Amino acid sequence: MSKVMSIICSLLVSCSLIATSALAAGSGSYHSSSSSAKKLYNQGVVLMKDKEFAKAEKKFRSAIKKNSNTNPEN
Repeated sequence: MSKVMSIICSLLVSCSLIATSALAAGSGSYHSSSSSAKKLYNQGVVLMKDKEFAKAEKKFRSAIKKNSNTNPEN
């Protein structure tokens, strides 16, 4: 269980950094893709609060993938 929590915490930190860089980028096309990543992240947060850790992890990973596909610099 602690390994899962460690992964989730790492993903939360990564997603927070992604959201911060998305806000700093200011590009219209990047922002719209960022919205998809942010939506996935928010869904992950809800699942995590509901203790659906495996489902939350999938959402967080999808958010990271969505963001990295849009902005390969991150």
